[in-house]
Amino acid sequence: MKALEKFFKSIGVTVQYGIVYNLDQKKEIRYWNEEGEETKVTETPSDLEKGIFCFRAENGRLRILDE
Repeated sequence: MKALEKFFKSIGVTVQYGIVYNLDQKKEIRYWNEEGEETKVTETPSDLEKGIFCFRAENGRLRILDE
């Protein structure tokens, strides 16, 4: 999650939770801020792990949500 934390910090965004699609044919991050506003970014950090996962902010860090 370090790559994602650095990415959000570099664009000056604070997120509450979101979904990442980091696949060969789809690269997208959807996230929601504290006001519940949704934003879609069609890029992912190059060092981000592959796959689809959900995350949330917890104690100032991002955490992957398990099932």
